Amino acid sequence: MKTLAELSEFYVTDKRPSEHNYVRYYDTYFSRARSSSLSLMEIGILEHPDKVNRPFGAASLQMWADYFPNASIFGMDIVDLRHLERERIRIFVGDQSNPNNLNEVFISNNLKPNIIIDDGSHRIPHQQLTFGAIFKYLASGGFYVIEDVVQFDLHKSDGGLIATPARFHGDENAVPMTNTSVSRNQENLYSTTFSMLSRYCVTGSIESPYISAADKEYIEKNIDFCNIHRSSIFNLHIAFIRKK
Repeated sequence: MKTLAELSEFYVTDKRPSEHNYVRYYDTYFSRARSSSLSLMEIGILEHPDKVNRPFGAASLQMWADYFPNASIFGMDIVDLRHLERERIRIFVGDQSNPNNLNEVFISNNLKPNIIIDDGSHRIPHQQLTFGAIFKYLASGGFYVIEDVVQFDLHKSDGGLIATPARFHGDENAVPMTNTSVSRNQENLYSTTFSMLSRYCVTGSIESPYISAADKEYIEKNIDFCNIHRSSIFNLHIAFIRKK
């Protein structure tokens, strides 16, 4: 049986060790459940235009189907990619920026995944809105995973760069201990998904302008734990949130 790292390299997903290297964390959390008849939903499906270097459409879903041989694998994307469906892989069309649409997809298809992975737009509002809208559909004891969580939102609204890796003590893989080398603009530091989850770990409260009061209350009551891990790419992290 191939390891998750081997599968990620075979399918050429950016989760592989030579890119983000998220598979090291996924394997730690999920390896004991490989033979389980679980269900997994991943938001964000890629059909890359570069067929030479990225030959597999829905590469991540195919990787998960091989890693979990008894699982039901679901994917959702704003683009209609249902032609990429395979055995045990079902794909839905949905917009993660629209909470009503998200609820419709989960309710109409009676989805109650054991694992939900947000690898969608990676936009901070979308990450938080999606988390607020669909965490309630995650099965008890399941994991909600958010990929590409930024510690610092490095781009201003006008597209100007606030900070570069070189300003972080010369090590692009290092996370600085203070914010002294970054603009203290509240919008760019306080509102990131990284900040939201970090504050929860300290205070037990979810603070987000994109999550309703009812959804915040539900999330706060139902999180078992939240861990945030660093990727191999500067300023990108992955969060694992376990549901009670």
